[in-house]
Amino acid sequence: MRLINIKTLQLEEFTINPPQYAILSHTWGVDEVTFADFSNPSRRARRARQRKSGWAKIAGVCKQALKDKYDYVWVDTCCIDKSSSTELSEAINSMYSWYAHSGICYAYLEDVAYPSLGRRLSAREDQAWYDFGQPFANSRWYRRGWTLQELVAPRSVTFYDKSWVHIANRSEIAGRLSQITGIPSDVLGIRMTARSYPVGHRLSWAAGRRTTRPEDIAYSLMGLLNINMPLLYGEGTKAFLRLQEEVLRQHEDDSLFLWCSARGCDDRLSQLRGLLADSPDDFANFLDNRYYTFRRMERKGQRAVTDIRPSPALNTAVSVDSRGVRFDGHEKRPQVSGPENNGMWLCQMNCRIFGRPVSLYLQPVGPYRYGRARPSDIFIGSEHNSCEPAEIRTEPIILLKNDDAVRRHLLDEEHVYVSNVHEGGSPCTISTFERDGLPVRFQYVSPTSFL
Repeated sequence: MRLINIKTLQLEEFTINPPQYAILSHTWGVDEVTFADFSNPSRRARRARQRKSGWAKIAGVCKQALKDKYDYVWVDTCCIDKSSSTELSEAINSMYSWYAHSGICYAYLEDVAYPSLGRRLSAREDQAWYDFGQPFANSRWYRRGWTLQELVAPRSVTFYDKSWVHIANRSEIAGRLSQITGIPSDVLGIRMTARSYPVGHRLSWAAGRRTTRPEDIAYSLMGLLNINMPLLYGEGTKAFLRLQEEVLRQHEDDSLFLWCSARGCDDRLSQLRGLLADSPDDFANFLDNRYYTFRRMERKGQRAVTDIRPSPALNTAVSVDSRGVRFDGHEKRPQVSGPENNGMWLCQMNCRIFGRPVSLYLQPVGPYRYGRARPSDIFIGSEHNSCEPAEIRTEPIILLKNDDAVRRHLLDEEHVYVSNVHEGGSPCTISTFERDGLPVRFQYVSPTSFL
């Protein structure tokens, strides 16, 4: 990694064992100082970079780090050569670790002016928070994707306003920050690590955050999820799908599937979704009610998911490939209560909420192929579900990964799948059109050909 030497204002590179350093967290502006600006050693180039508006924050972080007895600082605008795709990929895959190993992180809120209280802000000073809390909470810094890992990864985070006036330390205002961000105060107060929380919880902390490039909302979460993967700029929103696939390959955590979409379900296409989420916004149902109260927001009918605990089972497995997500050994049973649930199944996840089993609603869309039904809800059973053993199935099934795959099955003009027609226990497809005067006919298929 490269660091800025505070005394020489030059970049120095360290391959192993870098010295103690401070690190900057900020939001990018239009005239930032880049690696190319720092790489030119000429006096003219030095004067040119100091005329950029982004130089003020570099000068400010160096000045504050010097006060705190650091010799080096790291700033993302100029310590990474972004013209090298290899270096950029390595840096983004390492960034969570760089923030985690910093001595201190300075969170610079350039759109916040701290009032002259004559003292540091304390979470217990209600009047001060009443006067200052909303401008602080509404900072652009809280809405950016990259600043999430910059808030939770470092051991110490200190907030500064646009004039580098000290506001507070993260641990001092952990409860208030939890209301602002939805991140548990145990994480912000460093009593628990961020990675100790279920994957679904961690993804919910990115709900409502945005990045300039659509791929970066996924890339900014790799460190938080303890995932490494190559960057493919140009893939757009597919990056978030690929991130979830990597989570499936590297972690055993069914909370990834317990998102509840706030999207309207006005037609059949929106009532069925793929198994994997479109964006972190789908995981907002994991956020605490205090976050919604503070932000004056509503859950929009989403099922709240709190106190969730993964419960891995030795007799189940989840894998992913081009066909979808394959579930082996998960218990499935028909959901028969209510006419709207006709043909719907429940698939039990290896998670519990307040000790109660959790299941997803599934709808068959093809032989051994399912989409996620009722995507704004999950089924929470009793502590001991009552179900006839004959109704429980554990055969492998494939859940379609995304909405496009579900649409392709639903809009197929030639075949439709009917789940309750069997011949010797084997599902079949039914041709729905007459072609060249030929009548409708049934075509039986072997279930093994689909798995």
